[in-house]
Amino acid sequence: MAEAGGELMAMTSPTTPTISNISNISAEVDPRQLLDLVRQLDGIKRGVEKVLSRSINKIAVMARTKLLAMIVKEVRVPKKYLRAESIKLRRASYSRLWASLEVRSKRIPLSQFSAQQVNEGVSYSIRKGVRKTLPHSFFATMPSGHVGVFRRYGPRVRVQSNLEWKFKGKGYSRKNTAKDVGKSRQRIQEAFGPSVPQVLFDASDYATGTFNALIQEKLTGEIDVQLGLMLAKNSPELEVAAG
Repeated sequence: MAEAGGELMAMTSPTTPTISNISNISAEVDPRQLLDLVRQLDGIKRGVEKVLSRSINKIAVMARTKLLAMIVKEVRVPKKYLRAESIKLRRASYSRLWASLEVRSKRIPLSQFSAQQVNEGVSYSIRKGVRKTLPHSFFATMPSGHVGVFRRYGPRVRVQSNLEWKFKGKGYSRKNTAKDVGKSRQRIQEAFGPSVPQVLFDASDYATGTFNALIQEKLTGEIDVQLGLMLAKNSPELEVAAG
């Protein structure tokens, strides 16, 4: 059970007002709508930037919410974990008129899938209604505070005094204590479930392009809403300028 590393992310040019996220999902401001914004907001300081950044950020948050809903519909993993560890939202600003949803491709720890210790090992449920057991596995808390599901593997090695050893591929270590010396132990390896991209590619709305079409439609509509709010807020300013 290996952990996949890296990130899966697609991004268009930072100079184009956009929302982008994983794979081929993206939304861009229609050039004609952009020209109309420039025309109607002429005279309002940073009016175009305010309307676009607010619109992009609102739809980016909505896109993240819908992605989370797709994921938890497919697998049993807490939304709190996904927000913190798997999906990172980068918001637009006045000087950067684009937002992105960065979805990490690392596998989700098995401990996040309703895992429970049982006599045979650790019971877990990745798909709703399906519960399986990983034999001879156990929970362990690492020095970093991370709680995971682990299994022992490989040949048994006799513990030596004051020997510092590392968990394979995890980047943390500990020194053996006096009670460890002379004992024979195996290494441990953490168990993982699927990655977020794997789950999303199985989601029907994502796979068929429905999600992409929805985000594009919502972005266009939100720009119209924010434009109306901006014009209403600044109407006295426009009248003075006109006079």
